[in-house]
Amino acid sequence: TDGITAPSDLKAQSVDSSFIKVTWQDNSNDEDGFYIERTQINDSSHWEVIDAVIQNVNQYSDYLVTRNLKYYYRVKAYSGNIFSGYSNTDSAILGGNPSVIPVPPSKLTLFKRTPKAISMGWHDNSGNENGFIIFRKSERDLFFKIIDSVNTDVVTYQEVGVSPILNYYYKICSYN
Repeated sequence: TDGITAPSDLKAQSVDSSFIKVTWQDNSNDEDGFYIERTQINDSSHWEVIDAVIQNVNQYSDYLVTRNLKYYYRVKAYSGNIFSGYSNTDSAILGGNPSVIPVPPSKLTLFKRTPKAISMGWHDNSGNENGFIIFRKSERDLFFKIIDSVNTDVVTYQEVGVSPILNYYYKICSYN
């Protein structure tokens, strides 16, 4: 193969006041998957890989967004260490009724780390969430991954089985 064909016809849209759905046309027959990138500043230096999907998947739901902020998206295919060009860029603003959308949690704090466990807590700023989603990446990871979720009003979490030699980064979002 001479390369991988870039995805096209990328579209981003706000869905149900809770996430931004990104879809694209898969134009390649031999990719391993796609990297999804996002930025709030539409230039070449501020893009961040936010996730990856496997081959033949042509959509992604971005839950780590804040209402009324504009996000730009682009996608590229990969096969091993070979990458396609980028898709077109599209943007979306998460809209919706603020009484439906839970207020994001704040003050995520690590309060205990043992060699193989990390305990954390945060402030629940919402009265209408169904729970919280916990995301993590290590210093070796390219992007954050969902590792777990907790129920309404739970404001602590402990992760066990972490490596004592790695640094970890966490994000928490509320959902309903």
